[in-house]
Amino acid sequence: MSENQKDEYIEISITDLLIKLWRNKLIFVAVLVIGLIASSLFIANKNYNKYTYTATISLPINSGGMVLVDSKDIQQIFSDYNAGVGDLLGFVVNTSNKYIFDVSYTSSNLVERKVLDMKVNDFAKFLNNSDVLLRAKMQYVLSLDSADQHIAFLTDKLKTLKAKDSTESVGLVTLQDKLIEYDFLKQQAELNLKKADFVVNETYLDYSIQSKNKYILIALVLSLILSVFSTLGVDYIREKFFRKK
Repeated sequence: MSENQKDEYIEISITDLLIKLWRNKLIFVAVLVIGLIASSLFIANKNYNKYTYTATISLPINSGGMVLVDSKDIQQIFSDYNAGVGDLLGFVVNTSNKYIFDVSYTSSNLVERKVLDMKVNDFAKFLNNSDVLLRAKMQYVLSLDSADQHIAFLTDKLKTLKAKDSTESVGLVTLQDKLIEYDFLKQQAELNLKKADFVVNETYLDYSIQSKNKYILIALVLSLILSVFSTLGVDYIREKFFRKK
């Protein structure tokens, strides 16, 4: 089909459509009016309040600033939590930031912030007890246990040498240096374990009013589409069954 033929076909189709709409203009106007009235009632009675609750939760990191749990793990834990383990349905998790993530909830009705705070804190506890985080923290637990064992061993050995009034000053200095080294390792492991938790940093509740404009536009478009299809449907029935043109 050439370009001229295509243009002619489109022109005929549009003309035919306009003829059918004009032929059934009363149906078109009636459906359009009904649609606009129904839309007006919906828009007039709609609640335009918007309450957005957001909680910011920091991710577990080690003393070097390395994140222990990535965003995929968090999304999986969140899915498991919402699958029946917890009660956080309706919340949305945003993990776009490397060191924090947001848990948000939006409602047209005023929400009880205390209730949502409790839910988020329960979720943070669930995160901290998850297998993913416990596995990530295990290396620091083992480091802490190892440091404790070495410190206990070196302390006993140091006491023994001091009790004997040992003249092995080199041995004493070496033991003391080792003791300082393992004490530092213990402090590092304790610091890593302290940081290796999900922590709820802050929660806040924002209020805003939604715009009516988009609902008005949607109502106009839907009413117009409904009117066109209703009119064409009536015209088709007339031609098909009553052959009235």
